[in-house]
Amino acid sequence: RKATKTVETAPGALMFTEMGAVRRACGDLDGALGLYTKAKRIRERLGRGDGNFADLAALLMRIGVAKHLRDDTDGALVAYEQARQIYQATGTMKSVDGARLMRNIGITKCARGDLDGQLEAYSEACDLRRHTSTLRTPDGALLLLNLG
Repeated sequence: RKATKTVETAPGALMFTEMGAVRRACGDLDGALGLYTKAKRIRERLGRGDGNFADLAALLMRIGVAKHLRDDTDGALVAYEQARQIYQATGTMKSVDGARLMRNIGITKCARGDLDGQLEAYSEACDLRRHTSTLRTPDGALLLLNLG
């Protein structure tokens, strides 16, 4: 991509995102976050066009998960909140991705000992799962299991 000058494009950002996912799967959270950060900078420069905002929100969720796994729950919640703002601004919060985001927020708030925040996030995730008719799916069952 460097040779063809396509690193600073949506496909370039996707390349960094997928390389980050491989690093994360191999347990290299620092490497994953470095690559996710490169992808995030590209996505932010590209702006709203061509589904870029949806990809940026999904990338922010990956960043949140990686930060949580590094015990950086503050950083995880910041990334999740940025993703939430994108979903709300684009009218896509009432989606399966919105439900996944709220579940991740609930998991992170639980790790911080914020049980009220956890239940609030899980409740919103359940509402979104009902809205998308996906509560009776494996992901929906996992959410209900989290609720207890």
